[in-house]
Amino acid sequence: MADAKERRDVDTWALWTGWIGIVAGILAFLWSPFLFGAIGVILGIITLFSPAKTLAWWAIVLGVVGGIAHGFFY
Repeated sequence: MADAKERRDVDTWALWTGWIGIVAGILAFLWSPFLFGAIGVILGIITLFSPAKTLAWWAIVLGVVGGIAHGFFY
């Protein structure tokens, strides 16, 4: 029983870090792209060590593209 609760807590933690990384990556397109882009990439890398790998890659890609897009368009 304790193993199931511990596993659920880890998965929940990974989902939260992945979604916060995605939100930071999206915010990188709107405000402070280098700050929010870096936050998205860092949270994505942290999430890569969990089962939520798809969220992790989305956070990393959005953070990188948000930071680079700022250099091209502004």
